[in-house]
Amino acid sequence: MIKEEPKISVVIPTKGRPELLKRAIDSVLKQSFEQFEIIIVIDGEDPTTIKMLAEYKDTRLKKIINTTPQGGGEARNIGVRHAEGKWIAFLDDDDEFLPGKLEAQYNTVKASNYRYPISFCKIIGKAPKGEYIWPRRAIREKEHVGDYILARNSLFQGEGLIQTTMLFVPKDLLIEIPFEKDLKRHQEWDWVLRVNKHADVGFEYCDQVLAIWYIEENRNSISKQGSWEYSLEWIDGKYEYVSRRAYASFLMTVVSSIAAKEKDKSAIKRILKNAFSKGRPSFVDMILFCGIWGISQETRRNIRKFFHRK
Repeated sequence: MIKEEPKISVVIPTKGRPELLKRAIDSVLKQSFEQFEIIIVIDGEDPTTIKMLAEYKDTRLKKIINTTPQGGGEARNIGVRHAEGKWIAFLDDDDEFLPGKLEAQYNTVKASNYRYPISFCKIIGKAPKGEYIWPRRAIREKEHVGDYILARNSLFQGEGLIQTTMLFVPKDLLIEIPFEKDLKRHQEWDWVLRVNKHADVGFEYCDQVLAIWYIEENRNSISKQGSWEYSLEWIDGKYEYVSRRAYASFLMTVVSSIAAKEKDKSAIKRILKNAFSKGRPSFVDMILFCGIWGISQETRRNIRKFFHRK
């Protein structure tokens, strides 16, 4: 019998979280679409995770060990380069797929007219004080993807979102345009903005809830690092990829939120100066900016929870 090559490769970068990784792996093994492989990229010495993986006897599971940590972006690139599948689905090690994810997104890209279709789906965002279904809408016709993921049009987040665990991408595209290897934050946004410049790329919205994103503020991660200044420098470096509206919104919401958590009020002047001189803030941006700096995070969470209560 000829061995059939897997059509989908699920890439999971990980480091030091075997109990969460096990949950992620198990969610892939429950998929209705069974023609896949799972590539675990262990980013650094991690004997506990290696021991846990030895419990799995499924031959579709493969592991790669980076003896020197590379960071989340390059760990994903390494997984992609080792993938045998035509399609790549990413999964963060602290998230999980719902059973129909691979099948639904595979059907979405197969029906696309784009040479390089990028599918993204809805997810359940599980935060410490609430649970949400995001994104609330698809990308509108002729809407720039930068405005979709960065510009806030609502007081509540989640209107537009593209997060790593949502993505389903052609391998060839990821080989041509890989993740930036040295980024500490915003890896998926950085990749989405760059790949959007490709003439043969199109974003295909799969209007189904297909994954769970666990949003834990104090959990260690190989991707979530860097100060508010790092994020400001990142968006300055991507200025040509975004509109003035998206630039200002990112500064006044994302960068402000990081600075407020760091309790660094020196950020306020610089954020406002850049937002108004190089960007075009909206009324919503200004309200959110005032809320971030004037209302405690706990109070903001409770307000968000109240308005999302069904």
